[in-house]
Amino acid sequence: MRWHVFGMLGLALFALSTGGCGKGEEGVKVTGTVMKGDKPLDGVLVSFCPAETKQTGKGARTDASGKFQLYVKPGKYVVTFSRKVDKKGNLLKESENPTEDATQLEASGRAFEAIPEKFREPTSSPLGVEVPSAGTDFPPWDVAK
Repeated sequence: MRWHVFGMLGLALFALSTGGCGKGEEGVKVTGTVMKGDKPLDGVLVSFCPAETKQTGKGARTDASGKFQLYVKPGKYVVTFSRKVDKKGNLLKESENPTEDATQLEASGRAFEAIPEKFREPTSSPLGVEVPSAGTDFPPWDVAK
């Protein structure tokens, strides 16, 4: 009986620490669409990097219609993009080879970055944004050269 009580207590603490109350999301909702020319891009990792530190921030992947959604704290950000493809230009799915990460696949020549270099790093991305306290739906971003 005593173990049962401790087990329930542990489960309750785990639920609270993983966002068991509410949505478990921190910040305000931001949404948008990533395009290349007039074509929506799926599988793009969109990252919001704090402008003051330009360090890696929160990110989300775009769906088949190029749309993404994530929660960030209000403030200023630099937005970066990454999309890994194979030799034929097909989207590289993370689950296809769980023993190798994208860096290993790129080093071996089996994966390539499809986003122009200027959009990939917080120190070079030209896309600075401000997220208001109410959140926002950004207009489409075009990552064509």
